[in-house]
Amino acid sequence: MRFVSFSQNYLKPLATLEGLLYIDYAYMSVVGSGGKDLNKYIYENEKDIFISLFPGIVADNQIEAFISRLKCDLVLVNSKKDEQQLKKICKIFKVPYNGFLYGASWYSKCEKIDNSLLIKKYIVFFEQIDVPKVKTKRLDLLQKLCDLARKNPNRNFLIKSREEFVERDSSLVSLSKEFIFPKNLNFTKIDTNILIHHMDVGISISSSTAIEAILAKKRFILISDYGYKNTYLDFYKNSNLILRFNCIDFEKLLNVDENWKKLNIESPYSNIKKLETVLMNIQKTNRCLDVNILTWIKLIISYPKIFLNNPKITYKKLQKSIKMIKGETK
Repeated sequence: MRFVSFSQNYLKPLATLEGLLYIDYAYMSVVGSGGKDLNKYIYENEKDIFISLFPGIVADNQIEAFISRLKCDLVLVNSKKDEQQLKKICKIFKVPYNGFLYGASWYSKCEKIDNSLLIKKYIVFFEQIDVPKVKTKRLDLLQKLCDLARKNPNRNFLIKSREEFVERDSSLVSLSKEFIFPKNLNFTKIDTNILIHHMDVGISISSSTAIEAILAKKRFILISDYGYKNTYLDFYKNSNLILRFNCIDFEKLLNVDENWKKLNIESPYSNIKKLETVLMNIQKTNRCLDVNILTWIKLIISYPKIFLNNPKITYKKLQKSIKMIKGETK
């Protein structure tokens, strides 16, 4: 077995599978990639058995993420909800279901707990690259984090930035030069996984870090001040975790809704042994796809909201994914 990564954000999910590298199957590839590179790799290595996964949450309107993986022999899905979605897509395209309920592949346990970090009871805000996207809203976000820290002077607040993003003009680090931070608010370079397992409360807008925090049994807040459009916050609807900044009371935070959790969150550590058995017995499958007008009709009927919201863009995105799995893109 070999791991192939075309993108930085797949390195952590692939690392969670390292314990399976011993499986002696020379033509088995676990590919960490989006649809374009994934399907190009599949067509360049047709004899391989291909396994794909997701580096983070899959939003409700991102059905192209499932379509682009239809040529894979096995797709490691994040949750029961994603499992249902992939089954639906496979049925529309008349191909056998190729999913395996694995869990949040980007989640890692913490090998050792540091009590000196735990007692700090950090409240950590996890920055996202393009959420919110507009500079004025990112400035507003920093102002509200400053206000929250001043409102809670006895608590320690940290901002965890994306390391690959800090040099950009729109990063919170760059924008912070316009602010005077309160003493209890600081940026941190502590590893994200260590922060998750040692913080008291996590905050973000729609980061998949929330999934990791819930699996680590930590409290989390998702900020709704910047709406639902283009923020991916829809994924967390009905989770009980969504609040506006001015409604945050750290003494009265709700627990995650159990029904939402069962549908959307799965630990990879619960399924790794089952996956090991599946991989030991997996066989190469011939996944032929015949896409016609009936396929498109079924897609429209099955996902009316996605098509009605923006039919032209939706058609282009799905058409692009279909061309990928048919090997028609370069």
